[in-house]
Amino acid sequence: MRSLLGSGGKNLELSRKARHFMVRETFWEIYEDETLDVEPRYVISVAARIVGVHAQTLRTYERLGFVDPARTRGNFRLYSERDIRRVNKIIMLIEDLGVNLAGVEVILRMAAQVTDLRLQLQELRAMRTVSYTHLRAHETEADLVCRLLLE
Repeated sequence: MRSLLGSGGKNLELSRKARHFMVRETFWEIYEDETLDVEPRYVISVAARIVGVHAQTLRTYERLGFVDPARTRGNFRLYSERDIRRVNKIIMLIEDLGVNLAGVEVILRMAAQVTDLRLQLQELRAMRTVSYTHLRAHETEADLVCRLLLE
């Protein structure tokens, strides 16, 4: 069980199963989850409390390139909701699935590649639709020209 300090000082308990449920829904959407707020708002101590790890753990994840929090002018780290979700997924990989840090790095790199490939696929599908529509328009004109020439 992991203890989180909630609003009003109440202790909230999240079991492994609850944490796993929170972060398992679409793991490959680590990078491109548009529904999460990207506005930096949590200093490192608050972010650490939210995810239930020590602030030094977050610094380690940043040093390894797993998360990239924004910085203030005074060089303080600020974490967004998207950063928090990403850290939760990293914790799920490590604690619940037994993946080591090297494995997390590989999984995150693969997740980024999958996201890039999905974006490329969307672009190609859009291009195909435009090309098909353009072809159909010209095909109709070509049919008319052929009929006129054959008559």
